[in-house]
Amino acid sequence: MDVVGKSLRSRDPTGGPSTAPMVGRSMALSVLIIEDELEFAEFIISGLAEEGFSVEHAVDGDQGCAMLRCRPWDLVLLDGRCPAGTA
Repeated sequence: MDVVGKSLRSRDPTGGPSTAPMVGRSMALSVLIIEDELEFAEFIISGLAEEGFSVEHAVDGDQGCAMLRCRPWDLVLLDGRCPAGTA
């Protein structure tokens, strides 16, 4: 996460990294997590939210696909062995 988070952050006027992940936008980047293991998903969500990302969670492939159809996402993190559907 550190490598991705740092590469997505903009820099503040003092040259240091900003506190929120921005890419020339005024809104936080949106992340969809598709993960069936709740404890692991909560760990990822907590870390990303702490870094300023807007995070939503789907518990299986079917729910993830439905959420993907509803709106665009900046990043999707997918459990390759998630049940239900062919996420």
